[in-house]
Amino acid sequence: MPTDAPSNGELYAHMDAILSGHTVSNEDVVEIFEFTREYQSIPTPQDTWFVLGSYQSPYRYRLRGLADRLNRHLFTYAFLMADHADATETGWAETHVKFHLLARYVDHIAMVMEHTTGGQVGELNDLTYDLYFEKSHVLPRLYRDDLTPHFEDESDVVEGARLLLNAGFSSDAAEGKLEELVSDEQRRKLDGELSEVVAEAKRQNRSADYDIGSYSQVQHGKYDLFEDRGRLLPWMTVPNFYAAVGDLPVSDDPPS
Repeated sequence: MPTDAPSNGELYAHMDAILSGHTVSNEDVVEIFEFTREYQSIPTPQDTWFVLGSYQSPYRYRLRGLADRLNRHLFTYAFLMADHADATETGWAETHVKFHLLARYVDHIAMVMEHTTGGQVGELNDLTYDLYFEKSHVLPRLYRDDLTPHFEDESDVVEGARLLLNAGFSSDAAEGKLEELVSDEQRRKLDGELSEVVAEAKRQNRSADYDIGSYSQVQHGKYDLFEDRGRLLPWMTVPNFYAAVGDLPVSDDPPS
């Protein structure tokens, strides 16, 4: 991000374009102006990353994990919108303006997608705008069924089975897919057969308070846009996720 903060005139012109003539309450106007004062302290000579995704549990832990990995680089500053403003108790206009101001002036955007509902679906659509598209990377969970996950232990295999089931695979199809994905060495470390792994995954899915939904054709179309530019990093298990984070274009060199 540039070291010089954008001027008030530039900020307000951008806000006017964002709102597109939408009338906001006086309370929203006050909150937006307070945010712009805070926002002007955000610009930094570091390489900035705006991390997007679901704030629901357990998805938000992935966002924090991504920001933490990026912030381990000396000249990188990664943050969530909640780090600079309350993203859960604001009105539509305030949140909308905050998102677009941050997205407009950061160097990079990274979005984690794990399900098909919530505000991140709209944000994914926004990332295809010209202003944001070229600096954005998207990390969708189980975007394709040809992923080769890295299974470190049996819990990873169970998680892989859960994802396959949630993506619409039948029990038999999930077991068949695991036959392809799990190496002989990994299979020897399992306590039971793959059919038992799938059964355990089904049990966990029934008792879990979250799942991974299959993506719509519209979302697949958005993912294809990013994949065509080499900026789609799909993943399946948590070890895959952090491997994908490692593929983001982060430099340890000071920004020029």
